[in-house]
Amino acid sequence: MNCKVIHFLFLISFLSACKWPDYVGKYHSTNCNMLEKVEVYPDKTIDLQYYGMDFSINRPIRVKDNIITVYNRDTEAVEYEFKFESGKLHEKSGMDYGCVLEKVIK
Repeated sequence: MNCKVIHFLFLISFLSACKWPDYVGKYHSTNCNMLEKVEVYPDKTIDLQYYGMDFSINRPIRVKDNIITVYNRDTEAVEYEFKFESGKLHEKSGMDYGCVLEKVIK
């Protein structure tokens, strides 16, 4: 086989193996009082943007099954807990009762 073909096949197989978890992506609120949008990253951090703020706050997350826990880096206190289900984040910690964030499809 040609060397370029082998490199191409290797690259395709490598890229197909790199798939982010389903929860990674941008979300916009549907009925939240505080959160306007969030973005979950593959490095297990999340950007939280509140209504009225023109910047986001980055926080680390822990993921177990379909529960995403957002915590404060300094104090280790839990700030939010979301349940990921069907492309939506359902707020479960009671910080923004009834808040649902829908994943933005590109």
